Amino acid sequence: MINTSNKTSFHSKMSTLENKAYYIKQDKSIFIPTYAALVVKNFKDLNLKDGSLTIFSTLVLRILTTGVPEPIVESLKENIGLRICDRSVTLTPGDEGVSLKKEGDILMYTYRFDTELSFLADVRKVPFDSFAINLGIELTSNHVKADGEEFHYRFNLHLHPVKTTNISFKKNCDRLAEYEVAYPLCEVKLPPETKKTVDGSFTYFPKLTVDFIFVREPWHVLLTIVFPIIILDLITLAVFATENDLSSKIGNIATLVLALIAYLPTVRAEVPSVAYFTLCDSLVYSCILINGIALLDAVLINYIDHPLITKIVFSIAGFCFIVLCLFLLLKCFQHLRFKKKWTSTTYIELTKGSNVFSNTDWENSGLRKIEAISA
Repeated sequence: MINTSNKTSFHSKMSTLENKAYYIKQDKSIFIPTYAALVVKNFKDLNLKDGSLTIFSTLVLRILTTGVPEPIVESLKENIGLRICDRSVTLTPGDEGVSLKKEGDILMYTYRFDTELSFLADVRKVPFDSFAINLGIELTSNHVKADGEEFHYRFNLHLHPVKTTNISFKKNCDRLAEYEVAYPLCEVKLPPETKKTVDGSFTYFPKLTVDFIFVREPWHVLLTIVFPIIILDLITLAVFATENDLSSKIGNIATLVLALIAYLPTVRAEVPSVAYFTLCDSLVYSCILINGIALLDAVLINYIDHPLITKIVFSIAGFCFIVLCLFLLLKCFQHLRFKKKWTSTTYIELTKGSNVFSNTDWENSGLRKIEAISA
């Protein structure tokens, strides 16, 4: 049992690296050290338009009960409360997806669950975009009577004492067609909360948040949208350079412009309905601009019959086309380089096993030390 009469000094900030139980005398609060690990099994059902993604995962909680009053330990064995993305969940051993094991002073809860995460995708850079999703898991406080007194207990989450991450990914967890997980950029955080007492305030960590980063695989958009309009531009330049009959030139170029305009709904079908221009929109309108320049030349020839006009306008259209192609090549190179660096399978190997937790990780004398604090 925690010695509530201890008069040791007050700790203004609880460590996320040292596993210690804390007792705050004013409201009889006990803070129980807990390690949380998330094992991601797969991502699926991505809907960019609705901003939703389903994640299947396993949450592993290891609760260190050394020195904690027995009634609280028994309460922890019965159930614990969570909030997953503001949805309340009670983990009761024996329920579907919930299991409990006891190894010495450590209670290990395992919870298999799926949840739909909402997000707001910024698609300005489509088809070279990426987006982030946040998953929040909070262990809720509870109270229990111990030795005739009512104690409040809260959970103080810790970083892994040995490894550098609290998250791991199963092999082939990425089941998204157009996006890949940037594993090294996925980050676990422990947002602090502040509790005030008559002698001051202190910080503890009841919540785990995980930021998932996804990078688009651009080839689908490039092959279905960008490549066809590049071909249409090439046809426009070919008509521009070889067609001499004015009426035929105007007719052919006007047809190509209408084809590009008719292609806009296809472009919009690839990205969410947003009120701003995306990079993909800009590429399409750049191609329409090149066609418009060619059409302008055909109109000007009708009023100014001089070969220099055609050469100037053709040079402008050709320059715009070359700039557009070089820009696409540069963006493709940058995006593919970024994607190769951050979605390489070698990084999956680095994240494997972060959920593996040996009892020896807790047996370090510094980590197993239990302190009683009377504030």
